[in-house]
Amino acid sequence: MHCYLIGVSHANTPIYIREKIFFSEYKKIQTLEILSEKRLDGVIILSTCNRCEIYVSTEDMEKDCKIVKDFFVNYFNVENIDDYLFEKKDIDAINHIYKVAAGLDSMIVGEDQILGQVKDALENSIDLGTSSKYLNKLFREAITTAKKIKNKLKISENPISISYIAVKMLCEKLNDLKDKKIVVVGTGKIGFLTISYLAENGARNILCVNRSYDKVQKLIKIYPFIKYFDYDDRYNLIKDADILITSTTSPHTIIHKKDIQKSDKQIIMLDLSMPRDIENDVKNLKNVELYDIDSISKISEENIQKRQKLGSEAINIIEDAISEFCKWADNMSVDKAIKKLNEQCDIIYKDTMSYINRKVELNHREQKIVEKMLLSALKRMIKVPIQVLKQTDEKQRQNEYIKILEELFDIR
Repeated sequence: MHCYLIGVSHANTPIYIREKIFFSEYKKIQTLEILSEKRLDGVIILSTCNRCEIYVSTEDMEKDCKIVKDFFVNYFNVENIDDYLFEKKDIDAINHIYKVAAGLDSMIVGEDQILGQVKDALENSIDLGTSSKYLNKLFREAITTAKKIKNKLKISENPISISYIAVKMLCEKLNDLKDKKIVVVGTGKIGFLTISYLAENGARNILCVNRSYDKVQKLIKIYPFIKYFDYDDRYNLIKDADILITSTTSPHTIIHKKDIQKSDKQIIMLDLSMPRDIENDVKNLKNVELYDIDSISKISEENIQKRQKLGSEAINIIEDAISEFCKWADNMSVDKAIKKLNEQCDIIYKDTMSYINRKVELNHREQKIVEKMLLSALKRMIKVPIQVLKQTDEKQRQNEYIKILEELFDIR
């Protein structure tokens, strides 16, 4: 069994391209269903702010790689998409998902959110019936290893997220957030976390903009100083604000340059969304200082230091885990050959017993004796080939033996 990966990520793809190559929840389901019709062994989609990736398990690497790559390119139809696409196969693809799950390939190193996203990607494919035994094992082992890394290296004791870095940057730029008027649009996971960091750092003039009051109500119970405003009020609030933070799941921009009222008051805008909430041209306004998730992450010295510190320690744990997974994967082809061999013996057994029963009249005791003798003879016949196959460590020779067995016993 082979593993193939195709996608784009923050490592080589700017945000204005990534927001075009992105699977919404509906599109994930749609795509998994389309790809499942192409008779692939297994498919999992991982689509986040940082990446959009399709993982495939396949017996025919050349054929299925072309099918998935052609689909990816045609589905998104982004100009010059080949400039940003990356492909990984077998050990490189395996190594990639282990690093991704551990947060080592994230924009914010060691962030916790990616682990949940990897779990969700696996569960989504399992629910839709598009995953496979191979991908199930690969993703579960990557998740288990990520948890081990987080526990051993105590990553969660000092979490770093895009929300944490964004608020820390504001504190460094403005010194004190207490008297700053802060407009937060969107109260999902990122919005909630951002508000909690703002509150921890002394912010008390927080104006929450959301389409629904229910989510904001939960926040107000925790932080009574928060004020709720309707979504349509967002532009009126922006004109007097010191800070604007957006973190919605909108598929299109919700803050446009043409709708922002002219003002001499300086405002810092942080767009924590993907796709972006704030139109890129807004940065051209004289009073606006605009940051998106890419620019916020790059200026974080703490994030850079954490990447360097965790990298070598975590890699050792990952390499050991991958070694164990590869042993399991190698045995997968052996197990498949042995299963086919046993199935062929069962067919011979049933055919032979059917023939004997047509030719000879046996009582119950005689029937059981003949059945036992026949099964024993068949098992002895395949015992040595199976033992040799299991005891062969060299992968190339193992594959040669499997091929010979498939031809001799007609079990392809």
